[in-house]
Amino acid sequence: MGSAPQQSLAAFLVVTALMGVGLARSSKGTAWIINSIGAVVLGILFSGAAIKSAPPLPQPPSEPYTTPLEGCRPIFNRISQTGDSLL
Repeated sequence: MGSAPQQSLAAFLVVTALMGVGLARSSKGTAWIINSIGAVVLGILFSGAAIKSAPPLPQPPSEPYTTPLEGCRPIFNRISQTGDSLL
């Protein structure tokens, strides 16, 4: 079955292929090219708007957590905080 991202990609490709077939069959001549370009431009605009309107990610903590884990939270990474290397 694959991982969740692989399943999502497979479903996306199936839906995209079905929509492409429907678009090609519904348009006469080269009108499907104009419709396809319009759909791509609209998708890019919607994607950009969704990314721009998303809230910012929380900053990682500057020191390790002292409380037990109660849910999702940014991880503490000493190396990224101090500039040390792994070597």
